[in-house]
Amino acid sequence: MYRTTDKTTLGPEDMKMTYRTAIKYLSTFVLVPASLIIFLAGMAIGEDYFLREGVKIIPAHTFNNPRPITMWGFARCFGNTAAVAFANRSSVFTNCSSVQVPGPTLTATAGNTLNITVQNGLNGLYQEPVSLIIPGQIKTMAPVWMIPPKKPQGPNWPGAQVRTVSRNAPGNPANQNDLEYQFRVRSFDTETAVGGTQIYTWTGVKEGTYLYQSGTHPAVQVQMGLYGPLIVYPSAGQVFGAPGSVYAAPATPGGAARAPTPYNTEAVLLFSEIDPALHDAIATGHYGPNPPLLNPPANWMTSTVNYAPRYFLINGNPYSANSPTIPAGNFGQTVLLRFLNAGLATKVPALQDTFNIIQTPPANMPYMTVLAEDGYPVPWLKQQYSLLLPAGKTMDAVISTTSSAGLIGANIALYDRRLNLTNSSLTSGGQLTYLNVGSVPAVNVFSTVIDFNTVQLFRPAQQVVTIKNNGLQNLVVSVVPFGQDAAEFQTNMSAALAPILPGKSVSITVFFLPTTKGPKSATLHIISNDLNQGTIDIPIFAAGL
Repeated sequence: MYRTTDKTTLGPEDMKMTYRTAIKYLSTFVLVPASLIIFLAGMAIGEDYFLREGVKIIPAHTFNNPRPITMWGFARCFGNTAAVAFANRSSVFTNCSSVQVPGPTLTATAGNTLNITVQNGLNGLYQEPVSLIIPGQIKTMAPVWMIPPKKPQGPNWPGAQVRTVSRNAPGNPANQNDLEYQFRVRSFDTETAVGGTQIYTWTGVKEGTYLYQSGTHPAVQVQMGLYGPLIVYPSAGQVFGAPGSVYAAPATPGGAARAPTPYNTEAVLLFSEIDPALHDAIATGHYGPNPPLLNPPANWMTSTVNYAPRYFLINGNPYSANSPTIPAGNFGQTVLLRFLNAGLATKVPALQDTFNIIQTPPANMPYMTVLAEDGYPVPWLKQQYSLLLPAGKTMDAVISTTSSAGLIGANIALYDRRLNLTNSSLTSGGQLTYLNVGSVPAVNVFSTVIDFNTVQLFRPAQQVVTIKNNGLQNLVVSVVPFGQDAAEFQTNMSAALAPILPGKSVSITVFFLPTTKGPKSATLHIISNDLNQGTIDIPIFAAGL
């Protein structure tokens, strides 16, 4: 066996990722010869998963984006256990959820074997093989090396010379022009071709919070959305959001062993970002090292070196006035916060305790207590109000709360101190969210925009808006369309006349019946008894044809 080191040579598209995350990636993956291989919607429980990689379109106006954004993401599919013969596993992928970014939150138990079967369902003008890696979990790997084509060869690199597992030894090590020196790693593990299926197995997974992500052309594929959170619990029976305990620590030269830290509930906070120029280049097939010599498209990209994100996300969404809060238990409870950074830029998540309700032991101060980094328990507990979260990193921390001045509920702001707080040019937005604490209703509305596109005159169309209660008390809502063209939009409110119980949701159907040609717009005005978010406005766009 041998480990990769920072001497492994990567292609130019991967250099940006290399400088920021190579130490993390290349120190945790064991490479061996071939003779010796999902923000919370879609929460999965078990040790055996089936994921389909596919395309997701973010509609125009969702993030203050003038045009749709093409993403790649994961859908969770459902089938039998890993004991099913590999030849029959493709039938599992007929029953899949919608593609989501981040991917579904996966869970496992420490010491068990984790099997993830991946199907490459990418389609469109630009396609690539993919793979799956979990930085921080040990696995024998079978990397793929290639000589990058000197002329445009298409997105799947047809005709490129390829080596699997390792490149050959150079015939003359002193000759820097030897063919073997031209090979570059394009995948950290076995590839899944477009339309193909591959199983990835980790034996004896260890406790902690991790990112699972594509290990192929990561500078592009991770940015496109091929990532998600994995939670490995220390013992069987622990489920997401329920009370538990984590991160027992062994004795160190400076201190005694530490018992697991108990908590009442938990929350995932996954940071990422979007560079719309890259996504546009991928969607139009205008990505590669060699653009056409004659009349090259204006949006052609040769690499991610000029990476310039415009949208900054937490759990797949930037902040807006309609953003839901994240449930963080009741007063007097301890909340485990799981931070992950799937972006290429360093984040500094910080707490803003406006209501003075954070009283974390032992000093009962308004800080987080850091428990672990990259799945490893810290040797000494430390309290901080902000964290340094470089690209690819995960950290776990707890906060404890107490009631203040008779409050029945309050929000704790959590944001990136590097001030990525815009949606393109629009403020406020970006990496800002609120932790909702206390016995109050908490409204969550999705989608955040309704776009009917074009509809023929006098032919009704409909879309569905879901309203969920993330709080601990009943939620009461009313919904009214208003605006210049409100008369052409109607809602079916019968499902929401009764209070929405904690944890439950209702669906509201919005109907559009155009009577005249041209663009139409209105606003869906949602009023609730959420003390922190009493009104939410959802923009509606349509056009009569």
